[in-house]
Formats: sequence, structure tokens, C-alpha cells
Amino acid sequence: MLYPYHTIRTSGGHVFLIRRRVSNNLPYIRVRLHFTVSATVKKISSTTIDKASINHQRSDTGNKRVRIQALASQIMVLQLTDFTSEITDEELREFTSEYYIPSALHPVVPAASASIADFPEGKVGVYTRFFEFANQRVPLSLFMCNVLNHYRLHISQLHCIGAAKISNFEVNCRLLAINPTVHLFRAFYHTCWSNGWVSFSKRAGRLQCYTEKLDALRRWREMFFWVDDALVPWNFAFYTQGLLPRDERPPPGSYSMEDAELINENRIPINAYSEAFLCHMGISRNYFQRPEEVPTFIGDDGRGAAVGQDTAGVQKGIVVEATTVERMLDVAGAKSEAGEVDSGLKR
Repeated sequence: MLYPYHTIRTSGGHVFLIRRRVSNNLPYIRVRLHFTVSATVKKISSTTIDKASINHQRSDTGNKRVRIQALASQIMVLQLTDFTSEITDEELREFTSEYYIPSALHPVVPAASASIADFPEGKVGVYTRFFEFANQRVPLSLFMCNVLNHYRLHISQLHCIGAAKISNFEVNCRLLAINPTVHLFRAFYHTCWSNGWVSFSKRAGRLQCYTEKLDALRRWREMFFWVDDALVPWNFAFYTQGLLPRDERPPPGSYSMEDAELINENRIPINAYSEAFLCHMGISRNYFQRPEEVPTFIGDDGRGAAVGQDTAGVQKGIVVEATTVERMLDVAGAKSEAGEVDSGLKR
């Protein structure tokens, strides 16, 4: 009999091999695990791992290496449906207040046994990190809605790192006075499958919009809650791995190569930003400071620039400086209204 968890203890740390039951809505992902550990296995705890072979090899320096090969029939990767929410009622009240999630969306804590895919009728699931780290706000930005609509992607299946890449791209476009479009985004990214979630990976080639790659985000899968499905204007079905369409490179002429080159030359880090900053980008509408003050970018030379101006040289320092709300809305608001829903993904 196999237990849910098998732990191999080595002098260098732990390797966890996990087999879990998942919902029939999403398939098992069967994988072949191949570890190379520069240490001697001292003890194998829990039960013996079926069909696993441990081969000791000696390197040129005499150090032992352990190669562990676990066959896919016995080992499963944790899926989207393996995680239930750990958020409490009190935590949810504080969170919705901090991130301006309106009570009209009726946020509620999921049942203890519910995964993100088990949302009730009329509800969708959203992760707290979707707001905390991925910079999404209510209402969702037009660009985020365009991306979801283009890929026919359910918001509850969007990986939080994928959501962060969307906001990072939008922020970079706003800084450079570029209108973010889905085809321009697709010049940098393509869809990828991540254990039940859908995310985005960098396309092969030199185009890149971030300074450092983000591969992991701690403890986000266990923190989600329900809101009314009015959060998004579409109710798409969840993808399975085999049904996720191949995301080909956008055709020439569907986006501005000049804009792509400008973004590539002015990469920015994937960060969580302040509310004032997101308001300045047109992503948030929750800036409640004095009406005559909004954030302005200040460069190393002390010059300031508002959205719509050439901010490529003033991204390093960000402070609040008095300017007019009217000026910000004229630029950032006009940019938001100019976006269009792109289509054309072949299914």
C-alpha cells in the first residue's frame, strides 16, 4: 500500500514524492522524476517507494551521487484541485477592506473541502495573491479582460504568476505611453500548462519585458475566496491540458514591432506596487489622497514626468509630487478607453 506522502531524507535536504487523488474534472499529470543529489542517502523514511531505482555512482572527485528515478505510475504532481482554502472569515474581512473589494461582489470563504474549481453557481474563485502580488484590482483593467477573453480563460484557472506577468506588461506599456494589446503581449509570451493552472512563458527569442525571471511564489494556492461572477463579463469553462490551444506567435502586422523593441529595451521587474502607483497607471481606481495630488515619476536628475510622457529615463525613483488629477485622467483614462478586444486565436 502506498501512503499519500513519501519522504526521502538526504544529508542535503528532503525530496518529497507525493501521490494525491484529484477531481475527475482535471486529468492526472503523470511525470518521470529524475533527481541528482550530491550526497549519500542516509535514510529512506515512510514506506518503500515502489518501482524506484537508486543507483550509486562515483564522480571524478570521489563524491557519491544518488540518482533517483521514480516511475510515473506511482507518482503524481499536486494539481489545482488538490488545494483547499485556508483563509478565515476575519482574514477575508481585513483583506477585502485593504484591497477595496466591494461588498456588492459578496465575497465569502469557501467550504473547507472546496478547491478553486468547486466554485458555487454564480461565483468565481480568486486568490489573495492575485491582488497582493499580481496587482489586479476591482474592476479589472481593460487589458486583463482582453487577455482573458482572447484565450477564453476562466479567471479561477489563471496562475498567479501568469496574472503578475500580465500586470507587469501593462505597467511597462503605460510607462512607455504604449497601448497594451493582446497581440503585442503574445509577441513576448505564450500560454503554458502548470498542473491544472494556465500561465504564460516567455517566447523563444530576444524579446523580454521583465528584468528577472519569476519562477515561484510562496503560499498562494491555499488562499482564495469566492466572489460574484460579475467580476468578469465571461464565464468560460476550465481547460484540460489536452484542450489548451497551441498559442502560435502573432502574425506580422498584428502589433507594432517598434513598440515591442521599446518594451524590450526598457524592461522592468515583476513587483507588487503601491495603490498610488497603480492608480497612476490606470489599473486601480482606489486612490483617496487629496484630489490635487497624484504620483509623479522623479528621475535621478530631479525631473518629473506624468503618464503619457517619456518616462523611460525616470523609472528608478518614484515619489509623490503634486500634479493635477485632470492631467492624469486625460492621459491614463484615454489610454484605457482606447484598448480593443483582440481575437483570432485558432481553436
